[in-house]
Amino acid sequence: MDEQTLVKPAEPRYENGHFLLIAGFGGRFTQETSKQIPDLWEKFIPEIGKIPGQKSEVTYGICCNPDGMGGFEYIAGVEISKLDDLPEKYRWVEVQPQYYAVFEHKGSLDTLPQ
Repeated sequence: MDEQTLVKPAEPRYENGHFLLIAGFGGRFTQETSKQIPDLWEKFIPEIGKIPGQKSEVTYGICCNPDGMGGFEYIAGVEISKLDDLPEKYRWVEVQPQYYAVFEHKGSLDTLPQ
């Protein structure tokens, strides 16, 4: 990993999550290629508000579908109400209800690694 200035993150909040259906742009990444994730967000941001069944403008970054060799899928997305009419350009994932530690980032994307 690159040397970076460490910023102490805010304390997480803990909550019981509900079922989420998330749709957006996705790609496969590794630790080495994860620096490209902000580019995925830059492509996705203009889609916000245009996705069929979108419930709000709250965004989610979801790591899912690990390959067992360090690779994973990352989806930059929003919550949707249904998969009907979802264009093929979007990837989607179901997030099951669980107990979560939520770390909120309020800065710009380029400061997220800090």
